[in-house]
Amino acid sequence: MLGLALALCNADRVVMSVAIVPLSQAYGWTPSFAGVVQSSFLWGYLISPIIGGALVDYYGGKRVMAYGVALWSFATFLSPWAAARSLWLFISTRILLGVAEGVALPCMNNMVLRWFPRTERSSAVGIAMAGFQLGNTIGLLLSPIIMSRTGTFGPFVIFGLFGFLWVLVWISAITGTPGEHPQISAYELEYITKGQKLVKPQVQRLFRHPFMDASVFQNLLGYVAGVVSDALIRNGTSITLTRKIMQTIGFVGPGIALIGLNAAKSPAIASAWLTIAVGLKSFGHSGFLVNFQEIAPQYAGVLHGMANTAGTFAAILGTIGAGFFVDRMGSFRGFLTLTSLLYFSSALFWDIFATGERVDFDGSS
Repeated sequence: MLGLALALCNADRVVMSVAIVPLSQAYGWTPSFAGVVQSSFLWGYLISPIIGGALVDYYGGKRVMAYGVALWSFATFLSPWAAARSLWLFISTRILLGVAEGVALPCMNNMVLRWFPRTERSSAVGIAMAGFQLGNTIGLLLSPIIMSRTGTFGPFVIFGLFGFLWVLVWISAITGTPGEHPQISAYELEYITKGQKLVKPQVQRLFRHPFMDASVFQNLLGYVAGVVSDALIRNGTSITLTRKIMQTIGFVGPGIALIGLNAAKSPAIASAWLTIAVGLKSFGHSGFLVNFQEIAPQYAGVLHGMANTAGTFAAILGTIGAGFFVDRMGSFRGFLTLTSLLYFSSALFWDIFATGERVDFDGSS
């Protein structure tokens, strides 16, 4: 259910990446202004993760996730009505979408923390984030098909309705903690609580499509990274070293791949480098993403929210900046080089300062 929620989260987000083409043609938007419209989602996303993370830590992931999915599905469903009235009303629905989706990843962290023992959390996060990446594929694959049959705003309506259906299933079938579940056995509850035994990981489902290689590769490597990370911890590797290894791969790998992408001489080679970049990036799911649960489990939601907010600043600059790079330089080469350098510097910073040991913020540990 978490993976499906994150799939809906990303699908609702990337619909705009497809719709921006006919909308730009219809309204005469320049690439720079189209970047501003696309970035409006991030304006809302900027303010919600910290507040959402605090709400998750206080009320629990189940309740906050239900409200979050309901709200962002409402914003998605409302988009056609808003667009028919004014551009700024449409942008407002995108901002509302960003506000609501800011709780998704903190909720995922909270639910994984409650439902999985330490030795399986990396795998659980990997599976959930595979759903997130699958949503990207679903959105990019289905949106053009739906638009060809129902018009530009068809995907907004359909994805919004699926979100409402998900909320109904979530609130009726999922409990906030294992102890609240009416059908859980005493053995399973003890196993989850103590986290002393091992289970076989679930098999990741894969499917193929010519332009889905990058997403499928990312799903696969994200799951593999989770399994390897859990195995390292079970075999005695420190949590700090494990998280540093995973995140270093997640930073340095894409950085190298983007340099290769800049030098690509054909679409096939460029596609291969892009696939490698997004695939290796998923190692971060077993690095920084799960590390919130290690260093401060009682504040995992709000810490994730703070990290999301910080990252959203870069996303806003990147979305708008990419348009200006293309307008002024005629290509993405300079922007890709800058992004690669940021990856390398981030890896250095992480390896120097990161830790996987619990931090005693308030004397509770």
